[in-house]
This record gives sequence, C-alpha cells and structure tokens, in this order.
Amino acid sequence: MSTESDLSCNVDGGIATLTFNRPTVMNALSPEYLRRFIATFQEAEKREDVRVIVLTGAGKAFSSGGEKAFLRELLEMTPTQVRDIVYASFLGAARTVKLCAKPTVAVVNGPAVGGGCELAVACDFRLVAEDAFFCENWCQRPA
Repeated sequence: MSTESDLSCNVDGGIATLTFNRPTVMNALSPEYLRRFIATFQEAEKREDVRVIVLTGAGKAFSSGGEKAFLRELLEMTPTQVRDIVYASFLGAARTVKLCAKPTVAVVNGPAVGGGCELAVACDFRLVAEDAFFCENWCQRPA
C-alpha cells in the first residue's frame, strides 16, 4: 500500500482508508498526484482483505480541487492537451472510484471543490461534516 507522505492508504479491519495528506494546500490535486491516487486506489481494490474503501482528507479540507500551479499551466495548453490531461487524471480518478466493485465512502471533513467534489460524489456513500461543502467551479478559457 502507499506510504507516500502526501497520500496514505491504511488497511484495518477490512477497511482501506486513503487519505489526501496535503493539508497546507487543502489537499489540492495535480495530474501526477491523481496518477498515484489511481494506482493506490486500484491496489486497495484488488486486495482480498479489503471490503470497503474510504476516501478522506487531512486537515480542514477534503480537497480544494486543482492545484493552483496546474490550473495556471492549463492556460498555456491547447484544448487537446487540456482534454487529454483532464480525462486521464481528473476524470480518470473519478471513474476509477465510480466503477469500483467494492463499496466506497467519502468522509468529507471540509471543502470538496472541483476534482475533489467529483471524487466525493463518485463514492457510493458520503459522510459529511456540518461545515463541509461541495462546489463545482467552471470557467471559460480566454480565446
């Protein structure tokens, strides 16, 4: 299982808990981070001793969505590059969760924004803190 300091997966009593552990950036997501998330999630799904997969965030947020540096990079990319990166990483991660054969639970402890919202909504169940919220932000790229 993952031992990366910014993404952990702990298994206890048949429950695999994947934790976004980047609290200083409110668990922001980048394509590389999501590639590691997908690999870690799939590894947990394959384990016979895992019956349920839980997603949560360290600190005050589930996930603030796309990492600022990555969002700035999008402005320099062609529409085709944007599509390829977003489909492979952000939508790929949500699809991996949605199509999981095992029950999935999002423990939403704070903001779930953009890609973070997608991951939480892709889960079968959501346990949501009183002060948590979900937000989808879409904007039009400058021509």
